Amino acid sequence: MSSTVYSGYRISERERRRLEEERKRKLEEERKRLEEEKRKRKIKEGKEHIEIIKRFREVASSIQSTSYKISKNNGAPVQASPYGSEKKDPARFMEETVQSIKEQLENIPTELSNILRKELDQIKQAIADIERHGYDPYFFHQLKWVQRNLLMIISEAHKKFEILEVALQKIEDLIIHMEIVENNSIIDENKQNAKNMICALNDLKRFEDTDYVLEHLPELKNKAKQLYEDFEKVQKRDKTRRFVLQNIREVLTEMGYEVISENVPTGDARPAFLMLTTPGRETTKIELGLDNSILAQFAHLAGQNNNYSTSSREVLLSKCYQWCEDYNILQKKLMDKDINITDKWRIDPEEGRFCSDEDESEELVMIRSGQGDLMYAKK
Repeated sequence: MSSTVYSGYRISERERRRLEEERKRKLEEERKRLEEEKRKRKIKEGKEHIEIIKRFREVASSIQSTSYKISKNNGAPVQASPYGSEKKDPARFMEETVQSIKEQLENIPTELSNILRKELDQIKQAIADIERHGYDPYFFHQLKWVQRNLLMIISEAHKKFEILEVALQKIEDLIIHMEIVENNSIIDENKQNAKNMICALNDLKRFEDTDYVLEHLPELKNKAKQLYEDFEKVQKRDKTRRFVLQNIREVLTEMGYEVISENVPTGDARPAFLMLTTPGRETTKIELGLDNSILAQFAHLAGQNNNYSTSSREVLLSKCYQWCEDYNILQKKLMDKDINITDKWRIDPEEGRFCSDEDESEELVMIRSGQGDLMYAKK
């Protein structure tokens, strides 16, 4: 014979705000720690970034101030010279111009050439066509197009580089949030999802194609946002659950109960539990779910023989009723600590039957263990 109660718990708005402030403060400390680690790593990257920009400006200046001009003089290309215009063989002039452009392309920093891969591929294809046809003057206008577009591409390169840098910073911020989830979530599935998202974000960082990054970043951003919101919901509930469990332990300890074991599981959404010995040397177990539920059980571990004497049953019944009274006291004391416990249903200890608000009932289930029969009656 025993007694169990199934209830719901709710904390006051004041305590909720306090716990939320505490939770956010710890997350902020974690975020700052991760940002500081990344800042130290980016000092070196910053120096590399400055060198890239320096090289880029040199290349841009070289292209813009090239000594070769493509213009028409009676239909033939000429070389610009401080001594005036000198006529040249068109094929030779085109070959020299192409070689100059190819040298300039080779001097473009890899980081920028990756950003401009599509545009530069078009330039290289046009140059390859000119070379393949032996610098035929028929392709002179194509050479003009190459030089004109190269100047335009270079003038836009710095802007695209800055856009990519902003996108990469957003990716870094998302990675930090996912690392917080991976390091702090109590749900293994959420940890794994965050880990997978970190891998996906790092893969996106390796693409130096600005258009590709901007196209795929929004989708990953939305998924990362949902993961973080789910993490926060669970963390808030777990914070509340730990607070309620701590206060239940303190109150029952003051009432003479002794803690046998306590566990807040990690890895899944199983209930946290607190197992105690009652002043009457029986056992009570209190489980708290992430859904704000409480299942409080008083149990008697009997021997293999269930033929109790009338006197032993009366003693057990008395202890069961004492647990009922203690649970009522627990509810009142928790109210003083801004924790409200609302019963969903109880079982009458004497009858051993389930009693609901609709006066429905069902027989008490006997649960067998290796040591004997662990009998539960729901208060």
